[in-house]
Amino acid sequence: MMHYKLNILGNKNAELSQAFAAIPAGVTALDLSWNGLHNKTAAELAQAFAAIPAGVTALDLSWNGLHNKTAAELAQAFAAIPAGVTALNLGWNGLGNKTAAELAQAFAAIPTSVTTLDLSGNDLGNKSAVELAQIFAAIPAGVTTLYLSLNGFDKKAAAELVQAFATIPAGVSALYLRGNNLYNKTGVELAQAFAALPASVTALDLSGNGLNNKTGAELAQAFAAIPASVTALNLSGNDLGNKTAAELVQAFAAIPAGVTTLDLSWNALSKKSGAELIQIFAAIPASVTSFYLSGNYLDKKTGAELAQAFAAIPAGVSTLNLSWNSLGNKTAAELVQAFAAIPAGVTTLNLNSNFLDNRTGAELAQVLAAIPSAVTTITLSESDIVNRSTEELIALGKARPHSLIKIVDANNEPSTHATTQELKKHMGAWINEAHVELKDIPLPDDLVNLILEKETGVHAVEISAFAKANAPVESNKNAFFTPNTHHTKKRQHEEEQELVTLFIV
Repeated sequence: MMHYKLNILGNKNAELSQAFAAIPAGVTALDLSWNGLHNKTAAELAQAFAAIPAGVTALDLSWNGLHNKTAAELAQAFAAIPAGVTALNLGWNGLGNKTAAELAQAFAAIPTSVTTLDLSGNDLGNKSAVELAQIFAAIPAGVTTLYLSLNGFDKKAAAELVQAFATIPAGVSALYLRGNNLYNKTGVELAQAFAALPASVTALDLSGNGLNNKTGAELAQAFAAIPASVTALNLSGNDLGNKTAAELVQAFAAIPAGVTTLDLSWNALSKKSGAELIQIFAAIPASVTSFYLSGNYLDKKTGAELAQAFAAIPAGVSTLNLSWNSLGNKTAAELVQAFAAIPAGVTTLNLNSNFLDNRTGAELAQVLAAIPSAVTTITLSESDIVNRSTEELIALGKARPHSLIKIVDANNEPSTHATTQELKKHMGAWINEAHVELKDIPLPDDLVNLILEKETGVHAVEISAFAKANAPVESNKNAFFTPNTHHTKKRQHEEEQELVTLFIV
């Protein structure tokens, strides 16, 4: 996705549409946030929006004081948004200051092409349940991803919250309720509210809601009421590490059995001992296949404690995210002990942003080699390899001959650094060298390829490609995907790969 940012548009007059028309043709994500667009008339906004290139699919209009426009003006402007736009961000525009009727009129003009709508930070909690029902009813029927984060829904009485949640559009499958201070509701009230969510919701974000303030019993009561349709549950940033192990066991055991993706990132779980983490992880539903533990300060645990905890991760987990845990602060011996305990079912492991550059090349190679062979995809940070010597890069590649190694930059995007390309080159050269050496022996091609596959872990079909092209391993062009731009940014590039070839991307 090609991003483009325009600034200080609120001060432009006739040049406004010209500025929009000058946007490069390849842009797919256009950021118009913080531009004081409320200073433009509806006609000017409509004219400018109409000039947005047809290729733009994501439009950010957050922080533009749009509450200063009338309903008719907002409707006129929104109606001019190109039909190609599928993601629209209207966050932080003070829209809660408009009446329900005004918001209904404005939202009804949003193009039907929009499938992702962000209404975060608009103080919608100030609206009554009846008003919220009127507002939600005007949201385009095609919207499947709805952001209602940071809207102060804790201000609603229990009955109103139930009524409001029940009127969320039936087509919504991903619902974001981050930062709504839901800890201010009782366990009973939360259970009633969650039970009212549409059955269409499959991904539910409850991050940053201060749930550590609830008792284990209240959490269990609330979690048990989450619709059975939910398969992805985000509980990150709730300081759950402040709860006792017994309370967390009680709470997690109540998570619906249909949940397959569970995010417990940024919960200070390092406050729990290795023995306590064993109990906690054992209570997680066996259905979970993707498990996120980012930012839990796990470097504060000993190698033995980490090994205990990792060994207790549910056997069904295939994707494990350990990013942002400063694991590079542990010794190589501790990391070897910890990673060797990762369950055999894990095939995708994210170690991004762990300061593994603190370890020497030899130590990092030792650590990577300790990761179970079943892991076929490993994500590392660009910083982990950029200062490595050629010899160290070759050693790193040889440590994981069966794996896809993803190198990502500080923005969690595929690395384009020269060292990443050098690592790719060396890996290709290493396999080619082995191929040439075996080709000097009078053996059938099939046998040569089988030997190489056994020794290098690389598919015979890929080895043949190396020999024919005498070139390094190609980048896997399908190894990355780009999800929406929310907190979930922390979970980009995590899809499973069914492969045993080695790629450096």
